[in-house]
Amino acid sequence: MKLRFLFLLSILTGSISGCDLGKDYSKTIFTSFYPVYDFAKRIAGDKFDIVNITPAGIEPHDYEPSARTITNICDSDGLLINGIGMEAWTDSLPKEAKNKIQVVTKDIVIRKINEIDDQHVWLNPDNAIIEMKNIKDYFCDIDVNNSDYYEQNYLKAKSDFEALTEEIEDVVSSLTIRQIVVSHAAFGYMCDRFNLEQIYINGLEPEEEPSAKTIEEIIDKVQKYNINTVYTEELVSKDIANKIAEETHVKTDILYTLEGLTEDQIGKEDYISLMKKNFEKIGRSNK
Repeated sequence: MKLRFLFLLSILTGSISGCDLGKDYSKTIFTSFYPVYDFAKRIAGDKFDIVNITPAGIEPHDYEPSARTITNICDSDGLLINGIGMEAWTDSLPKEAKNKIQVVTKDIVIRKINEIDDQHVWLNPDNAIIEMKNIKDYFCDIDVNNSDYYEQNYLKAKSDFEALTEEIEDVVSSLTIRQIVVSHAAFGYMCDRFNLEQIYINGLEPEEEPSAKTIEEIIDKVQKYNINTVYTEELVSKDIANKIAEETHVKTDILYTLEGLTEDQIGKEDYISLMKKNFEKIGRSNK
C-alpha cells in the first residue's frame, strides 16, 4: 500500500513526470537486483539498456523502490525479477508496473528451509543458466527481429557458466572439509550442487538473528569439523559471525552472495569473477 500511495501521490502532485527528466525508457529493461542484472546484460548485449534498480551497497532484502523508480518502470519495456518472494515490494506495485514484470526463475526446482522457499537460486550456476534461458526467451518474444542475436549471446553465456562449473568442481574435488559457516542461509543451492554443507548463522533473511542455543551449536560444529573460517558478507552485519570466530579462535573472510555489488566492485567484478573468488577462498580454507 505504501508504494501504491507514493506512486499515486507523485502523479497527483506532478512531482514526477513519468520518467527522469529527458530520459526515454522505451528501450530499457529494469532488473530487481544484481544477479538478474548480470544475466540480462549477457543476453541483451547492445539491444536494450539494462538498469538495475537496487543501488550499490544496498541489501536487496531491505530494498523498496522510490515513486520515481516505479514510474520509470511503467515507462519501460519490462521488469525482470527473481521471484520466490525475493522482491516482496512488487506486491504493492500499481497495475501499470505489475504488467511489466517477468519472473526469470521459471522451471527451477525450489528448495526449502524450515518450510520456507529459499530464494537464492542463482548461486547454483546450473540455475543461472536456466535463468539466462528464460531471459533469452523473453527477449526473443519482445524483439523477434533480433532472436538470433539473443540465441548466440545465450549460448556464449551458457558456455562460460559451464566452464565456471568445471573450475569449481576441480576445487571441490580436493576439499577435505565440506562444511562452511556462513552469515545467512544463502548458499544452500550452491552447496547442494557441489556437495557441501552450509552451517548458517542467520536464516534466509539476513536480519533473522540466531538463538543462543543455535550459536552454541554452531560453535560445536566449528570445533567438530575443524573449520578454520567463518564467512561474513559485505552487505549485512558481521557482529555475530565475528563473535563466533573469536570464541572458536578462527579467522573470518567474506563470501559473496552476489545479491549486490559495492561501488568499488561495479565495472570490475561480475557473477563469474566473484564465484571464482568464493571457491578460491573455500579452497584455501582447506589447506
